[in-house]
Amino acid sequence: MSKKTLNAMKALQEAFEKNKALTIPQMMTLLNCNRISVNNYIHRLEDAGIVFQKRCENRLTYYSVRHSSEESSYEPLTLDILRKYQIVRELQAKPVPKESFAGKFTLISGTGDENPDRTPLDVGQTKFYELIKELKEDGDIEFNTGNGTYRLTGKNIPLNITCNEDFISNLNTDLSNIPSGTHYFDELKSLYAKTNILLGNLDDQLPSLKNYLIYGKRYDGLQTLADTLKIITSCDYKHKLLKIRYHSRTEGMQTLDFAVGIMIYNVEKDQVYLIGDVYSEKTTNTSLRHRILNLKRIEAAEEEIFENPCYHDTVFLEMFQNMFSISIDKPYDVTIEFDNFGNIEQKINSVKKKRPNASIQRNGKKFIYKDKVSGLDDFASYLRRFGFGVRVLEPEELRDKMHYSVTETQRLYQEETNHENANDLVLR
Repeated sequence: MSKKTLNAMKALQEAFEKNKALTIPQMMTLLNCNRISVNNYIHRLEDAGIVFQKRCENRLTYYSVRHSSEESSYEPLTLDILRKYQIVRELQAKPVPKESFAGKFTLISGTGDENPDRTPLDVGQTKFYELIKELKEDGDIEFNTGNGTYRLTGKNIPLNITCNEDFISNLNTDLSNIPSGTHYFDELKSLYAKTNILLGNLDDQLPSLKNYLIYGKRYDGLQTLADTLKIITSCDYKHKLLKIRYHSRTEGMQTLDFAVGIMIYNVEKDQVYLIGDVYSEKTTNTSLRHRILNLKRIEAAEEEIFENPCYHDTVFLEMFQNMFSISIDKPYDVTIEFDNFGNIEQKINSVKKKRPNASIQRNGKKFIYKDKVSGLDDFASYLRRFGFGVRVLEPEELRDKMHYSVTETQRLYQEETNHENANDLVLR
């Protein structure tokens, strides 16, 4: 489309904005052209989305623009718009440094330099930077002086964020475990429903699914936990020992002199735990042992006069760093070999980010994961999810736990098979 045609169409649009209706002769005078050209401009505006109405009066045909209930404006599609689109596409994935941005395109340079990895753009360098300037002036892109990159603003052009299925699947799993007491829970719940749709899963929050029984762990909120927390938080547990009435599964009701070291909420178990030291009831100044208390089993707590020397002590902070779930067991140096298939790399990297002592090394088609872990039972349970794709190199204690679980499973299956065979013999 020539510049003359674009200017004529723009002038015609402005004329219709000022006048309710125009005849062909009036448009010919306005544009200083013949009837054929006027009809051509009208057709081009119609192709651009403008709807005209016609009415005849005194042998003259009057043209007017029909406006929708919502005011709309249309801009003819030009080559420059297409060129800008190509430029914007290069910024959709991530910001691009200024010095390398022009290298993303094959520009007209007369050198014959063509690279199949570059986006073809039928302009020279001068025109290219003019388009960049216009995109900046329109607010579509911006230049970040801090890191020297061009990036999209999202003002006029939507940002397209590309996510692979593994990423969405892992996000969906994480969101499914968000307790109802979490900040922005409603927003996160909405995001969870959207990821379900992307994965092709049914949204279990739909009214039609309320008639079904749900198997598995459901988070009913933190109201009960909040009520139980008040028992502890009403006391100065950070500075004072607490006298706690505690219902133990194995020992029944107990009264403990307890110094809180750390308080932990475990998402997987949906429980709050106190980890600290139990003191002698007689002297209340001699620590007997470390212990874990489940908050929901605490019936009452009150402050004592004795100071708490344990709160956020380095001993408990190190415990927190090493424990895989909830554990006060001694830590072990672990070395695990993972086969590299599926999204295993992404999963173990996700674990590594949460563990300060963890490291990952690539060994051919395998990954070597090293960490310092307390709570080998919970860690073994996690490793079993990987099936035959994981091997314990050390320690021996963890390897024995993995071997025992496999052996025990085989034994149970064998017993079941033998029982079925015996039943077959009886029936015969």
